[in-house]
Amino acid sequence: MAEATKETRREQAQSTQKKIFNAALRVMQERGYEKTTIREICKQANTSLGSFYTYFKSKDAVLQAFYDEAVTTYTASPQSANNLQDTQANILDFYDWYADYVTTIGVDFCRIFFSPSNRALDTDKVYNQIMQTTLKFITQGFQEQVFDKNQTTPRGLNKDICIVFKGALLDWCAENGNYNLKQYTHHLLTTYLKAVTLK
Repeated sequence: MAEATKETRREQAQSTQKKIFNAALRVMQERGYEKTTIREICKQANTSLGSFYTYFKSKDAVLQAFYDEAVTTYTASPQSANNLQDTQANILDFYDWYADYVTTIGVDFCRIFFSPSNRALDTDKVYNQIMQTTLKFITQGFQEQVFDKNQTTPRGLNKDICIVFKGALLDWCAENGNYNLKQYTHHLLTTYLKAVTLK
């Protein structure tokens, strides 16, 4: 009985956190990051300030939770269960999914999130969930001698992939989302991965 109660509380906590996160996304998309207030987020989520601070230390912390939410969504998706048994295909499949996910969230949020003021983007300080997921595929590739270890390291390759994707994403935002982000990032990453793959 105690375990069931504990599980119910955990589920309620996750539900509240997700509700606040989704409310924050809506407010940021409508008002922009700078004009978004925590009070406005709480109003949209129909929750208290105390509840907000239980799950997030600040407005910045909501942005950082984007990565956790993205990977949680990926883990629950059919793509996650589709083990292609090919390192490059796994990396491309993951970033195809990520491009679709980002596109769904929209250009306005991406402009807010993928900006120099967001400290969650500093991969030297924050090794986020997207990077960790990619690193699993890359590490497998190095173990299987897919990638040339004389050219790069697992973490170096991971950072390069991240930079290629973010560069395309920034261009997509600058172009107001007027082209297919998934197709473009797939092309760029395919070209890059060929360059670091052992022939």
